Amino acid sequence: DLEKEFGKREYIDVRRGWDKKNPYDYPAYVVVYTLTPEELKNYHPDPRVGGSLPVNNYYYNTPRRYIFIDGRTGKTELDMASDEYYAIAEYYKNKIQREKITENSPSKVPNY
Repeated sequence: DLEKEFGKREYIDVRRGWDKKNPYDYPAYVVVYTLTPEELKNYHPDPRVGGSLPVNNYYYNTPRRYIFIDGRTGKTELDMASDEYYAIAEYYKNKIQREKITENSPSKVPNY
């Protein structure tokens, strides 16, 4: 709920998009917001995407929380904090691609 977070955060944004050129992509929402000072104290880059900066040195890349939501079902696909937007976006795309390939693999297709 964005309204509940208003006032606690310096920055809140909701993005939506769909890369129709990517066969594994589909409509999605991304909710992005800065961490509170308390969350920032306890922040460590997620090892799945890494982090480019040492902890507490966020002059250029402020750690933010990214919530990726499926635009068709409303299901939260990924909820992660990172100081590397492009790394987390690439991780998300790869995650979706792996899931789609697995979902459509021959072992999942019924044999009629």
